[in-house]
Amino acid sequence: MPSLTFTAHLLPVRRGILATCYARPRAPLADLRACLAAAYEGSAFVRVVAPEAVTLAGVVGTNACHVGVAADGDVAIVLASIDNLVKGAAGQAVQNLNLLLGLPEALGLADLPRSAP
Repeated sequence: MPSLTFTAHLLPVRRGILATCYARPRAPLADLRACLAAAYEGSAFVRVVAPEAVTLAGVVGTNACHVGVAADGDVAIVLASIDNLVKGAAGQAVQNLNLLLGLPEALGLADLPRSAP
């Protein structure tokens, strides 16, 4: 099993979480973005983007999660951003309730960014 290091960043912001994860995967690094894109294809809220596009500004006010991947030698670096007030417990609860009740997963949840606070 590959080793994984997870780093949540403490930032002076009102909302949002940025995370950086490091791993040495068994698969070739060149295929990581394609693997992530395939894994989240059809996802209502997860967007695989370029690593430099993983920002809080891109997700604040939405239920979106932006994920980007880069390689440094044999190390995969995966970055993710969410709005912890929307994609956090409240948004996740609405998303799960929608699925439980057979409703569209995105019902009542924003996936387009509003202006940053």
